[in-house]
Amino acid sequence: MPIGIYVRTKRTRKMLSEAHKGKKRQPFSKEHRKHLSEALTGKSHPHKGVPFTEAAKLKSSEARKGKKGKYGTVKTLKRKIWDIFSKYIRLKYADKNGMVECYTCGTKKFWKEMQAGHGFSGRENSILFDEEIVRPQCKYCNIYRQGNYDIFHAKLIKEYGIDILDRKIRQKNTVKKFTSEELQEKYEHYKLEVEKLLKNYWR
Repeated sequence: MPIGIYVRTKRTRKMLSEAHKGKKRQPFSKEHRKHLSEALTGKSHPHKGVPFTEAAKLKSSEARKGKKGKYGTVKTLKRKIWDIFSKYIRLKYADKNGMVECYTCGTKKFWKEMQAGHGFSGRENSILFDEEIVRPQCKYCNIYRQGNYDIFHAKLIKEYGIDILDRKIRQKNTVKKFTSEELQEKYEHYKLEVEKLLKNYWR
């Protein structure tokens, strides 16, 4: 099949394949000729003018993003887990009265007034739910100081050793793809942990 052609239908692909191989067949109907013409000009595909290989990649990417598994789309599940994971992080480091200290500036607030901040920029799957580098932070440090990474990294090194930064950077650059089943399992795990923390200490 020539590069640059995206064929929309299975019928048209078969027609092109047989024509390319020199096979004889009955003359194309008006409808078939229309499909073939649109396929050759790129009018039948939303990514008009995009080479076949790139169009296929775009279509595949769009399908993955919107694909619904048993528990919903991966995108929706990631947001759902982040909400419960953020609660878990803030509760995990809170005292018996629900007060939690910002990891980077020391400000103390009730856990619901704090946020969960990453020690590294970006939202890559490989580090998205990594408990080692997600800590309670105040809004000022997490948003307005963009994570306050100088202090964040210095404290991580003090806790885990000098190799923590290199190790997490390598982890961040590792491609990780979630399945809906895997994400649902994570959600159930952190939901249970949050319930335990609320039950055992305070509400």
